[in-house]
Amino acid sequence: MSHLCPILMALFTIACVPLAQAQGASEFNKEAIKSTGEAAAMAFVCGKLNQAQIDAHKEKARRLYLADGVSQATFDALYSEGFKEVQVQAKASHVQAGSPQCQLPAPGTAKQD
Repeated sequence: MSHLCPILMALFTIACVPLAQAQGASEFNKEAIKSTGEAAAMAFVCGKLNQAQIDAHKEKARRLYLADGVSQATFDALYSEGFKEVQVQAKASHVQAGSPQCQLPAPGTAKQD
């Protein structure tokens, strides 16, 4: 489970590179922070991370964004917004650990579009 945090951060970073190029840094940071909260919530809902791991991941992300000039209040608000949105969607869709939505396909078995 502890290996999931670096994987989530790497995937998130790769996915947001085009966004960073298309928007200003502050707008990119806003989207990145919200998406970080969303990814953490999905990992929590699916049972991949526990509350202590979520808290540690959030604190690490907070330090990175504070060092980049984002205020603590802005970080907390955006992270919480993303986290809560996923929790609401997951509850409405009855997503929980073991749900099909939480299952990743085995490497090499994903359908090609």
